[in-house]
Amino acid sequence: MTPSGLGVGVAAEKFTALPPLPTISGTQWFNVGWRGSVCVVNIFGEIGIGSQSFQELIQAIGTSSALEFSINSVGGCAFSALKIYNATRGRVTVATIRGQCFSAAVFVAASAKVIRIEEGAKMMVHRARLAVFGDEETLAKSLKFIQSTNHFYQKALTDRGCNSEGWFNDSDHYFTAAEALEARLADEIFSDAPTEPTAMITCPNAMETILEAETEDESLFNDFLRAFGTLRVRSRTQFAQAIAAWAFYNTTEKPQ
Repeated sequence: MTPSGLGVGVAAEKFTALPPLPTISGTQWFNVGWRGSVCVVNIFGEIGIGSQSFQELIQAIGTSSALEFSINSVGGCAFSALKIYNATRGRVTVATIRGQCFSAAVFVAASAKVIRIEEGAKMMVHRARLAVFGDEETLAKSLKFIQSTNHFYQKALTDRGCNSEGWFNDSDHYFTAAEALEARLADEIFSDAPTEPTAMITCPNAMETILEAETEDESLFNDFLRAFGTLRVRSRTQFAQAIAAWAFYNTTEKPQ
């Protein structure tokens, strides 16, 4: 879990100002969709790291009082996760975990009233980590920052009834679905994936931006997909990952 971000007050304490993570163009880690009046947030990448920010996620869900999280993430920026936690706690009815929910992603899941974990999925908790280069003052600020991060992370788990006293040492603590249930990191185990929302957006006017930025090759590929009409897949995330892997292999790794 990588703490990063600006010095913003949280509860009665304040984080020390640290440089934000660099923007990685084209890398997305969430999208937002609707199922009736329920706003569903899919988190599938490294939280807060990429071309999207936690502010965009919070803006996309707006003031919706009915939220659901679907999480398959290895973690990311703890500061971003904390801001999402503070902005959504009390409004998230359920967080559904598929595959992985590690590090900062656990922070996000903890905002939900009920956490459901898929059979075979895993969760992982560890204390925040930070790589720092600087003088004595910079190191002192960074130490204060990471201590505050761990304080709020542990409090979020304690509020859920977790006995997390031994989880914040120098080890990564992994939990199977059954172990997560026993540790009170999760409330339910399920085996059948619930229905995903049909209309997905990443941020306002995102589709217009994508279409305007299409290259000739992208346009050809999209036309190829449209020729098949509506596609039904088990997991949009896995489908997108498979397509991306296929494209990468055929453009960079394919033997000549």
